[in-house]
Amino acid sequence: MDIISHGLYGALLARSIKKKSSLWLAFFVGMMPDLLSFGPHFVASFIFQDENLFNIPPYVHTLYNFTHSLIIALIVLGLLWYLKKFRVEFLAWPLHILCDIPTHAKDFFPTPFLWPLSNFHVDGIRWSDPHFLIFNYSAIFAFALILLILKRIDYKFFLGAVATLLLLSNFLIFRKPITIEYQLEGKDYTLLTAKAIWEKTKGLSGIQPDQRGAFDGMIFYFDPPEQAMFWNKDTHLNLELYWIKNGQVLRKDFLPSIDSAGLTTITAPQEIDQVIEIIQ
Repeated sequence: MDIISHGLYGALLARSIKKKSSLWLAFFVGMMPDLLSFGPHFVASFIFQDENLFNIPPYVHTLYNFTHSLIIALIVLGLLWYLKKFRVEFLAWPLHILCDIPTHAKDFFPTPFLWPLSNFHVDGIRWSDPHFLIFNYSAIFAFALILLILKRIDYKFFLGAVATLLLLSNFLIFRKPITIEYQLEGKDYTLLTAKAIWEKTKGLSGIQPDQRGAFDGMIFYFDPPEQAMFWNKDTHLNLELYWIKNGQVLRKDFLPSIDSAGLTTITAPQEIDQVIEIIQ
């Protein structure tokens, strides 16, 4: 789930339990697991002008395990309760984890909620799926409206939440995909671009053959190069894969739709810096 939604859910939960709870503390605690996991890498990338912002280093995964473990969260909250330092706003932390369990697929930071006892995780839906985003933002709006009617939150917070949801909706749901013109093996193609990790994760999944837009495929960028693996989960299109490094095609592979061939996985022949999917 996106970080702002986590903050809003945390704030609304705290105010629904205790009328005088701090909305802003709960909002921050709701975002805290992601801030502590991804924040150091993003801050360092901006400070040092690192172009590899969306290539996540291993230590982020380690931090993610700590901050997204229900076991760790409950131990810390139990200790705070014992020390009489517990506040209802802190419940936004385990709520964050519970929300992430069903909204992270295994190829995009699956939630290690039983860590360190187990690496078990749920292969959930992608929180970036537009259908889920619409459901999610509608649920937050309804939750906030109920608390407004019950006078648990004021109009300022309600309007601020609504404005935030509208901005998120415009960016994550309704924004126009970026496309480029690309020549491959003497043919011209219009390709969607995938640079951010969530764009790479979603790829062309969820698109039915009769729903494809005015594009021929997608280009994925990997900086630094890596031996990427592609699969056809939720992909209903037949795709031709081009593994590319330094502008040279290393190999071509056919990735069938999941409807025709079941779950299929293909790995690059070596480290590559681009992958192009052409819809067949």
